[in-house]
Amino acid sequence: MKIEQIKTIVLTGLVLLSIVLFWKIVTFQQNYGFARDNQEYVNEVNIDKKKDIKELVYPMKVVYRVDDDVYKGTQNMEDITKIVNELHKWEFYSFQNSTDEFNYKFRDIADNQVMIFQYPGDIPFSLTKSIFNVTVESQEIPEQAVFNQIFIFRSDVINDDGVVYFATSDLRSVIKARVKHNYLDDFQKVMDEFENKGYDYIALSNNIGKYIYVQNEEMKLPIFQFHTQKLSYDLFKEALFPDPNFVKQEGNSFTDGTSLLKFNVVTDSFTYVNTSIPENTEENISDMILTSVQYINSHSGWTDSYYYSNAFQKPNKVVFQLYLKNYPVANDHSRMELEIGDNKVHSYKRPFVEYVSFASENITIESGEKIIEKLNTDNIKFDDLAIFYSYGPKKVMQPSWFYKQNNSWRKYSDETTRRE
Repeated sequence: MKIEQIKTIVLTGLVLLSIVLFWKIVTFQQNYGFARDNQEYVNEVNIDKKKDIKELVYPMKVVYRVDDDVYKGTQNMEDITKIVNELHKWEFYSFQNSTDEFNYKFRDIADNQVMIFQYPGDIPFSLTKSIFNVTVESQEIPEQAVFNQIFIFRSDVINDDGVVYFATSDLRSVIKARVKHNYLDDFQKVMDEFENKGYDYIALSNNIGKYIYVQNEEMKLPIFQFHTQKLSYDLFKEALFPDPNFVKQEGNSFTDGTSLLKFNVVTDSFTYVNTSIPENTEENISDMILTSVQYINSHSGWTDSYYYSNAFQKPNKVVFQLYLKNYPVANDHSRMELEIGDNKVHSYKRPFVEYVSFASENITIESGEKIIEKLNTDNIKFDDLAIFYSYGPKKVMQPSWFYKQNNSWRKYSDETTRRE
């Protein structure tokens, strides 16, 4: 082979090599820019579990109206889950507005037996296909509507075809859906069992047509000590930053120049803020919830037991509430809170610990009627009343009555329980 041919081959090879190297550099820069700008890029970090929306959206209370003034109910999430999981087996179809029909069946026939599922916050109808087995086309679902309660009348679950009503909290907007299941009337057995095992409840109505369902008998719940197991800072750093290699640490804070991750060792929680994502953009609640769930799933971040609590606009926030011993925990640092902008997560606040309980004993919780009397005596207005766990001294979780006011839950007093 002549030397000129060898030179030509070598030169051609060098040119091709330079093209390949140039392409790799460009591709790397593009991918890095994409990783920083597009939040869909996620490091493969598994902190705990992934969850579907249907595993996160459950009622806070289930109440069964047995007769005009006879109600049975529960807040226990284990019991609630078993009942709602029956609904997950049903086929939902044919959605239509049915406010007048519902009001006749619920308000005008006061002894009409009905099971009521009360959710902690509004749920967009567009999410029903993710929560239940909905078999209609998306355009048939009233996506702009929301619901806060589900009503199932005993007379509507017969044979294999029935009716379910989705209602707003004030019952001013009600949408009916048809349901099918081979053994739909088995749900009447669920109602019978619930009537026997549920706690006595009372129903209060206010001047805007909203009903409040409150447990009205004493009950025993465990008070328990707990300790927490901290999750690694590095685990969240690897999960939340697009490229952890560009992250600098200063004490309990991490930053890559665009995002800041700050751990609070006093509250065992952290705040992550991505300043490149704007706040308070126009968002709909459905997209916000989906974005939040997908974001937490991206790093398998479902530790302990969290359930959807509520979603708000301006600021655009989605909240997931921690549950321990099957009851919600009322504490500023017992929630996951995500603020959304441009359909991405602007900020993310949550605990970075897992809870381990031990050494429990039972205490007695007063009846709801007594708490209502005290609230009325103190002239305290409330939108709801429920039992929550809250932090006590010496790392103790203690159940107490909380009342809801302006979308916030407040503890009534430390005197609402007594030791046995």
